[in-house]
Amino acid sequence: MRRVRQLLVAAGASIVMLAMFAGPALALRSLQSSNPGAVSLTGANVSFEDEAGFLREVCSGVTLAGEVIERIGKVAGTAVGSITEGRATACRAFGFVEAAVTIEASTRTPFPETYNGFLGTLPTITGVLILIGSVRFTTVAAGRTCRYEGRVGFLIPVTREARGALIYEGGSFLAEPKLRILAGSTAECPREGSLRGSLRFERTRTITLLNEAPAVWVVSVGDSYISGEGSRWAGNTNREEARIDALGRNAYFDSPEGTRETIERCHRSKEPEIRIGGAGVTSVNFACSGATVATRAGPPFKPGLDRVANSQLELLRDLATRHPRQIKLVAVSIGGNDFGFGEIVEACVQAYLAAGRRLCSTEAAVTERVNAANVAAKTALIARAILEVRETMRNAGSADGEYRIVVQNYESPVPLGPGFRYAQEEEEGGGNRKNRSATGKCGFWDADAEWANNTALVQINRAVADAVTATRLANVVPLKLETAFEGRRLCEMGVNLIENTELALGTEAGGADRLEWINQIRIVVLFTEYFIQESLHPNYWAVLALRNCLRRTYVGGRAAATCTRNGAGLEGGEPRMQIR
Repeated sequence: MRRVRQLLVAAGASIVMLAMFAGPALALRSLQSSNPGAVSLTGANVSFEDEAGFLREVCSGVTLAGEVIERIGKVAGTAVGSITEGRATACRAFGFVEAAVTIEASTRTPFPETYNGFLGTLPTITGVLILIGSVRFTTVAAGRTCRYEGRVGFLIPVTREARGALIYEGGSFLAEPKLRILAGSTAECPREGSLRGSLRFERTRTITLLNEAPAVWVVSVGDSYISGEGSRWAGNTNREEARIDALGRNAYFDSPEGTRETIERCHRSKEPEIRIGGAGVTSVNFACSGATVATRAGPPFKPGLDRVANSQLELLRDLATRHPRQIKLVAVSIGGNDFGFGEIVEACVQAYLAAGRRLCSTEAAVTERVNAANVAAKTALIARAILEVRETMRNAGSADGEYRIVVQNYESPVPLGPGFRYAQEEEEGGGNRKNRSATGKCGFWDADAEWANNTALVQINRAVADAVTATRLANVVPLKLETAFEGRRLCEMGVNLIENTELALGTEAGGADRLEWINQIRIVVLFTEYFIQESLHPNYWAVLALRNCLRRTYVGGRAAATCTRNGAGLEGGEPRMQIR
């Protein structure tokens, strides 16, 4: 057992990075399993032990139901199946107090199961290690409510082998990794613990381990907030830009040879959000900075999310046709440019720089962009774009259950008024040169920043959310990002320009905590390598954070997710993020 625990601990540390799958039901079809299908497991006296090893709850009956894949890649993180229903009966706490235990698995939020390794010496395999992800359950007993979430290790002993297939009948929970307590639990609940006990399948089953995981493709479509616009720069500076240059002059060169842009000013980053990694996973970025739902001929040409010649969806169709049923994720960011986000920012900056105190949030040409009528119209437009993605995939042979569409909303780029580290009235050297604009390059009046966050962003994101709901598609997953950058926004207190830190380069590990994640609003870029269109967009660190968010949403099999920062430091080279 010690060896089993060591294997699980070592593999569990990297499972988030390695586990790439499109959800259990999706992988069932994509792998063309020889015998996929529904399964049920039952067990008696399944218990929960706290971190000290003391018995907390015991349930006399536990039943789990879901799906399995019986031919899988022998690569850590490969999908094995899912648990879509759980029930616990006759439960007691501390051995005598009646307890109610609710297992939160469902078809919309399944617990994904992934292969994690094997026991034995090849060619003899004596056991298969499985990780069950996103396990959530609640216990209520004696006036306390305890909620737990995490991954659970499960060891399946192999009873025998027949023609390359491993035959098994059940398995048992392992002490590692631990389940951790969730917010909202009663104070006296244990902070972490483990499931213990055994479960048996309803019949003898088989599993075949293949040497390689199946090919998986993940694709991004939409606008600049997913294309990687601005990702060249790791932080901001008013001095030598080389200190924050993370990706170099070819940052947006997406041609096969890496020497040019395939579409000028689309700014498809060479390190985009969609590059989530994983065994057998190939990422493709079709998004284009400045894109709207409808393709615009230009100049400059901006491919949209419609099915016209040279649009992003035509590229998606071609890829899906060349790789039938292998696309497992389509990540979408769309709608901001249809609302005229860039024009709103421009109006607010101009108002700040103007003589006196003129507010963009009182100008009809600005506020009408997010009034009720326009929000309703843009909601319908975004919903149509999502449905066009689905129709494109369907025409290429992918059924809804074989992939997911993750639709993300928009992040807040600037803080509320009190959160700015530059006073709005402070002047440099007389005249009307406000420090907030000249130094921070974040020229918003406090009132306009409040309106941008509490009205404009709210209405744009409401349109995205309502559009997702309007599609009525079960495979569409909303990813909420509005608070993902709080504490790291442009000109926000707590972060700074690189010249005001001890960092030599923006890409140093401390850069994720000391520097801003949003590019400065640049009005003049002569004699620099900046682009005006990079202004107020997620930078290098922000894109890595978004990648972390997207991976967690995808790997976790979430039906919906909200992503926020999870403290300081990095994990796997990316800012620490969490989803709920």
